[in-house]
Amino acid sequence: MAQKEFFPEYPEMSEDCLYLNVWTPARQPGEKLPVMFWIHGGGANWGHGSEPEFDGQALCQKGVILVTFNYRLGVYGFMAHPLLSAESETGTSGNYGVMDQIAALKWVRENIAAFGGDPDNITVFGQSAGGRSTHCICVSPLSKGLLRRAIVQSAGGAFVPRDTMTAASIGEEAQQRLQALGLDTLEKMRAVPGLQLHRMLFPDNEMNSGVFNICCDGYVLPKPLSCCILDGDYQDIDYMLGSTHNEGGKGPAPGVTLKNFRERSAMLEPVLGLIYGELAGPQTDGEAAERITDFGRYRNLASQHGWAICQQKNKRRDMYLYYFARQLPGDELGAFHSSELWYIFGTLGRCWRPMGTADKELSKMMVSYWSNFAKTGNPNGDGLPEWTPFSETHKKTMVLDQKVQMQCLEDDTLLFRLEQELLAMRRS
Repeated sequence: MAQKEFFPEYPEMSEDCLYLNVWTPARQPGEKLPVMFWIHGGGANWGHGSEPEFDGQALCQKGVILVTFNYRLGVYGFMAHPLLSAESETGTSGNYGVMDQIAALKWVRENIAAFGGDPDNITVFGQSAGGRSTHCICVSPLSKGLLRRAIVQSAGGAFVPRDTMTAASIGEEAQQRLQALGLDTLEKMRAVPGLQLHRMLFPDNEMNSGVFNICCDGYVLPKPLSCCILDGDYQDIDYMLGSTHNEGGKGPAPGVTLKNFRERSAMLEPVLGLIYGELAGPQTDGEAAERITDFGRYRNLASQHGWAICQQKNKRRDMYLYYFARQLPGDELGAFHSSELWYIFGTLGRCWRPMGTADKELSKMMVSYWSNFAKTGNPNGDGLPEWTPFSETHKKTMVLDQKVQMQCLEDDTLLFRLEQELLAMRRS
């Protein structure tokens, strides 16, 4: 089958996008089945809720309802601007995409019983920007009481990518770009048709650069996500966190040398990158280039460990950590960022890669783990390798590979030190 058949043309983008999809195995209302509410990734600029891999059939077979949906992206979903803040009742702007997500979550809570779902048992889960959105929903006062569990995939933990972004910093960037286009009033901006504003602001297809993204706005997100976790200001619900082995790619990063290593580390994520630049200690240009590639993996693992330990210090519930390490067949990309998605949705047949028996078995286990967690807050079940919670004294993570097993990933000295530095940032 040709690759294009697995990845059809990207659908036309439109502001008229606020739709959702419901897959349910229920035969009648009132069955009170657990609900999984999926937030797609895409850097807050791309993606949609109907991507081929996001299918609910496998989860429905486990007695779980799946909801996927769209939310506003890019300029229309995450651009802050002083003029928008001035006209807003809340005095803020930006994070419109997150408000769409919360509105969809409220709709599900109010209406899912008609589809046989339990409004009191909703698991919000997402990957990459969708994981960061899940993170945001877990700390936002606007979503308090709307969910019972959360799964954050490839989006950090005690430290969150792009956590320094504020509505003010985004607004300043937006204002400069718009003024350069002669758009210095809301009337002029709103007179630009449809998605043309996207193209005007990003003529070189820069949309996926993260210029407009989730930010600390004082309303949807009162303070940075990392501060919320370190301070314990987040919902006391069941959590699962995880990431992939090759989050930062494979092979040496181009253009990295010993001379610019620390600068490049800080460019990746200012706070954590500076710590990493101090601790990694490469001795050659080649080691420096490899370390930058490894940064994505270390960032996620150390950050997830940090949140799990904060969870204990905050006297919260057990947290389950996973590490997707399966090197996908078909090329040399390995366990790349987002590679777990076909497995958790049981949609290997929609991937062009030559998936084998080991992949099918791994997918079956992952569908079971995720659906079990949605049902009870515990991923364990009959016939599955036991998954124990992560703790400061039991630092084991469920490694999802051809062999599924609990494993200690903190043997690497750098990871252990990075984790400790993160925890040292914790507020007393």
